[in-house]
Amino acid sequence: MKLIDYLVDSCNAKVAEVVDGPNGAFVRYSTDEDFENREASSTMPIGNRSKDGNIADFNVVLVPSNEDPEVEIAIATVNLYSGRGAVTLQ
Repeated sequence: MKLIDYLVDSCNAKVAEVVDGPNGAFVRYSTDEDFENREASSTMPIGNRSKDGNIADFNVVLVPSNEDPEVEIAIATVNLYSGRGAVTLQ
């Protein structure tokens, strides 16, 4: 899924940008028209090998949270991932 579509459809975002920080790059987005309202803003990590990508080229991959496997974490990436089948391991 394209990142822009995910932000609009799943997060109700109206504005987004790529930001570089001390811990890597991330996408900052807001449900307001700008980033002034901190309560309406949130962030999403960008995969390490995708940090130099253009926001329009990003896809999103959803992975289970380490803290709570029932919760999915969205990660922005320039790569396109698809499942190839799963097996139950015991």
